[in-house]
Amino acid sequence: MKTINIKNRLRPIRFAFLVRPSDKKNVAEIFRVNTCLWGGLYNPIIPVFRRTPTWWSNNSFKRESPSEILNRYLDFFEPDILVECEEGLARESGFDHRRVIKLDDLLVGEDNKSWSKFGLDVYDLYNELYDQEYKFKLKTPHNIAIVKGSSAAQDMFAACLFGGFPTEKPYAYYQKVFESVFDAKTIKLEPKNFEKIYREGITSPLRMANKYIKCYSGNHMPPSLFIFDSTKPYDLLDYWNLRAVYDNQVIPIPKHWLAELSSYCKEFILKNYRPIPDNSFGTMIHPKAMFSRSISNEESRILFTKYIKVEKQGANCIQNWYPNFDAKAYKGVSRDQRPLLTVDEKEAEYSFVLNDNPVKIDSLKPSFGNVHRGNCKWVNVIKLRSWIDHSINTVFPINFRNPKYPKSYMGGDLLLPTSEGITLFPKAISSTEYVEIKTCSDAISAWFKSQDITTVQSDAGRSTQQIIDTLGGFWGVRALASKKIIEELNKIAMKPAAKTENVMSFKNKIIAGTTNKRWKNSSFDKLVNNGAVELGAEIKCTDCGHPSWFELPKLDHRLKCDLCMRLFDFPKVDTKNHLTWAYRLIGPFSQPNYAKGGYSASLSIRFFSEVVGEAPFSEMSWSAGRELTYSDGKIIEADYILWLQQTSPLGNNSQARLVFGEAKSFAKEAVGVKDISAMKELAQRHPGAILVFSLLKTNLSKAETSRLAKLALWGREIDKNTGDHKATVIVLTGTELFSMSDLCLADAWKNGTAKHKELEVQYSYQLKDIDVLADATQQIYLELPSYGDWWHEKFTKKMKK
Repeated sequence: MKTINIKNRLRPIRFAFLVRPSDKKNVAEIFRVNTCLWGGLYNPIIPVFRRTPTWWSNNSFKRESPSEILNRYLDFFEPDILVECEEGLARESGFDHRRVIKLDDLLVGEDNKSWSKFGLDVYDLYNELYDQEYKFKLKTPHNIAIVKGSSAAQDMFAACLFGGFPTEKPYAYYQKVFESVFDAKTIKLEPKNFEKIYREGITSPLRMANKYIKCYSGNHMPPSLFIFDSTKPYDLLDYWNLRAVYDNQVIPIPKHWLAELSSYCKEFILKNYRPIPDNSFGTMIHPKAMFSRSISNEESRILFTKYIKVEKQGANCIQNWYPNFDAKAYKGVSRDQRPLLTVDEKEAEYSFVLNDNPVKIDSLKPSFGNVHRGNCKWVNVIKLRSWIDHSINTVFPINFRNPKYPKSYMGGDLLLPTSEGITLFPKAISSTEYVEIKTCSDAISAWFKSQDITTVQSDAGRSTQQIIDTLGGFWGVRALASKKIIEELNKIAMKPAAKTENVMSFKNKIIAGTTNKRWKNSSFDKLVNNGAVELGAEIKCTDCGHPSWFELPKLDHRLKCDLCMRLFDFPKVDTKNHLTWAYRLIGPFSQPNYAKGGYSASLSIRFFSEVVGEAPFSEMSWSAGRELTYSDGKIIEADYILWLQQTSPLGNNSQARLVFGEAKSFAKEAVGVKDISAMKELAQRHPGAILVFSLLKTNLSKAETSRLAKLALWGREIDKNTGDHKATVIVLTGTELFSMSDLCLADAWKNGTAKHKELEVQYSYQLKDIDVLADATQQIYLELPSYGDWWHEKFTKKMKK
């Protein structure tokens, strides 16, 4: 019986609306539909182009194609459902057709009893809010209002900022119910009321539709003004997405009202230019004025100087570019990400039996949701954590478009592996969900199988698996984190006869070989108590003098010689010359050639789990060496395979990266041409994969350096089909694999070469990031320039041409 920690979180469905930015009618309708959807404020609106317009810029030297823009937004927001405003807009999204709907598939008409609509509208929400709070008369009335414009353009503007209701007759009841339940007043959209709404905190229909939703932002944007042209639908669309990511941090200011709102803007800047709370260095918050795409740099400079700039040194900050919503732009320990939405959550420990029935958990649902109104109304997000057993899979490659793995239980509801976790669409009438739990190895094999790739564990992989299992997981593998210990174990394993070592001699050598003072005795204890060695007696035959090994249970008064096969008496008197108490290596540890490379592979997996994977920085699933057979018959072996995922304390993790490892020991020419060729082919078949070369030695030969450098430079290039790097190459040596100082790589590099020390100071904490680690190890071991310097030189040469 094993245990698993499962955290279940309830949130509204995240819809992504696909629309052409020039389509004013549908853009306005999207604003109104989201006013009537629970959680509509956080639904992104994604622009779809036939050709990328000249005004579009993503702060890049390369103009994006329409497909690149669409998929960049999708990768960032990871929507559950796509909503097409015209047929065919989702054609290049790769989405499962069951999760692509029309704009008409959302709201329920007054006389429509259909159960097929997606998401929850606000009707039941309004009724519950009335029963719980708004039917009671307060001394201070609720400050709730509907903001209306004096024209169609102003109505679209008001609907974007404050919400608006559909005008078609079947949906007119939404506004009537809102006005009746909340006793809402109507405010005219004009400059003086615009400022009044901000100062008095008037609640709009769009905000009211998001009750019960807690928004946790993982972003670091300072308080900002967003100056835009309210007549441009794409500016309104951009503000909508800014608010969906940064929520209350961004205040919209229409440029044609800047003169009337100038005093408010200046007051906003001065109020928010202040020291960061609880910051001992006195670092200031720098509020900024961000200008939309439709406003040129020259015009923004004039507007800023005339209406926003304040007479306080250091307080003025202007931004002329729109934020680049890019989930792949991950460097260091922080990144921009969409906020985490939570309505309710439940966390518990569950007992289960591997490869048996799935774990049954309680489904979460909103308090106001009518359970009889069909499916796909809300989602549950499941996160798995195994605090002790590292063999249980808790990481899944992200595929929210059309996932083939993992499969839902018994072919049930949709199941999406996302950066938040496993997203489920519970049946409204159901109170339980089922989660299948697998070992890391089984999960990785099942994922390959879903891509028509069969895998079997290799001989070297079995040795690695046995080493990790024998030592009780990665904590026990630390006992091998010493060059002297591994060399001593291999020396014993290479003995031609009995592979034993005197008890005291073995203990002294292991203790002497342990570099970490706190582990002086622990390494020896782990090897003995966990079964890497067994205690017995080496006894010389009294007839032929041949030493034979006897396990403790086989010791007796009469013993049989392994060589002459004669019986002889146990040496009770002359024990000094005939009997030696000794340890014998058993299992994978008794295999020569450094346990068939198992030591290097085990230490490598442990490195990614503990040294750079220390919680809460990353989670990892792993499989010891496997042979991969592809549909074309090609067979390629990897010494270890990982899913490595950078984690975020707020819950939106990065993509789980696929890692292929090649493990070597101390050979002078360990990494050969065939090794490079095999790893390169793996990267070609799995674009964007991480290729790790692990060596127990600390220095590479010139030939190895040259081969690996050539592969690393190839990997830095961008794959035209995916837009990602072709591969990411990491080189690990004994310096990293034998790291024991508080499980911190930076500490190990402080004791390395001058280059180690230089980059430890430069990167330090960021070495937890897998891309930073790759860049640093390429500089140290392959003598390559940093990725930034390499890219700058490449770009400069291109510009000169």
